[in-house]
Amino acid sequence: REFVPARISVREPDEAIALFKPTWTPTLLCVDAEGVVHYRTVGFVPPDEFVPEFRVARGLTAFNQGRCAEAKQDFARVLRETPQSVHAPQAQYWHAVAEYKESGSREALIAGWKTLKERYPESYWARKLPF
Repeated sequence: REFVPARISVREPDEAIALFKPTWTPTLLCVDAEGVVHYRTVGFVPPDEFVPEFRVARGLTAFNQGRCAEAKQDFARVLRETPQSVHAPQAQYWHAVAEYKESGSREALIAGWKTLKERYPESYWARKLPF
């Protein structure tokens, strides 16, 4: 499960431009081997946020492909190594969802979401919670 960075010029016609239709630069995509886009962000990413955002993107790719244990590892790494990141609340949200999908435990989902509400109460992701 490797990631291959690719830099594509929007000034030259290219199959990737036609396929992924970037609307602005830079555009960061996480695309699987079949060409499915699992994550997209547009615009400058501050250097200290690049790695946490990439890890969330990687976790979402794994989650979307049904690899919940792998997704949880990526989300947990964001929470452990960069808890102050703007991407940490999203990592906490999806970590709880991946735990639920893997274990079927509603209690684990609610506990993870309560942690999100406690640690990041003003975040967009906390506002998405149903309680």
